[in-house]
Amino acid sequence: MDAETLSKLAKLPWDVQIVLGSGYLAYLLAYVGIRQHHKPVDSVFLTVAFGLVAVLALWVTSSLILPARMVIALSVSLLAAVVWRKFGRSGLRAVFRSTGFSWADETTSAMDHLQENDRHHPRQLCVETTDGYTFFCSNTEPVGELPFGPYVIGCAGDVLMYADQSQAPGADVPAPVEGVFHEEWGANITYIPAGQIRRIAIRFAPPP
Repeated sequence: MDAETLSKLAKLPWDVQIVLGSGYLAYLLAYVGIRQHHKPVDSVFLTVAFGLVAVLALWVTSSLILPARMVIALSVSLLAAVVWRKFGRSGLRAVFRSTGFSWADETTSAMDHLQENDRHHPRQLCVETTDGYTFFCSNTEPVGELPFGPYVIGCAGDVLMYADQSQAPGADVPAPVEGVFHEEWGANITYIPAGQIRRIAIRFAPPP
């Protein structure tokens, strides 16, 4: 955003600035980690959509002082973003599928869909590289509270993992990786670039 655009935005009425600012922050929150494929038009209209929540809040709180109205408008917009990310997207998909309206998924890839999952808990991670090695995190629960735990799968498909076992090409069984967890020095995390990954497998906990 250049200085000219910022200057034009600064000249807008205060209520429009609040609506646009609240809507944009809510959009960023609602689609954190899964907006890399959004086009500018997607960002604009999603900002407007969340901004409508701020419009309603400003209208309902018209009798309050301006600072209070600004805080409330921003807060309810962010709350709407959290509700949409946590319940709205999955709930709408469930309704579409149960009614037979649509089985399509608006995410651009299976990896994107996996990234936005927050309902199921991973138990194990397995990454097979292009040179035939396989790395395992045999139990993700103990590493969940470690930095970047239990693992990180980047939007590009690269991986950060605590690999406590590995299996060389031709080996029958995995072997423990020494030095991954150290009482004094901490835990050693492994980065695997996307270009070196052939396959990723994740085992999830059974439904409660």
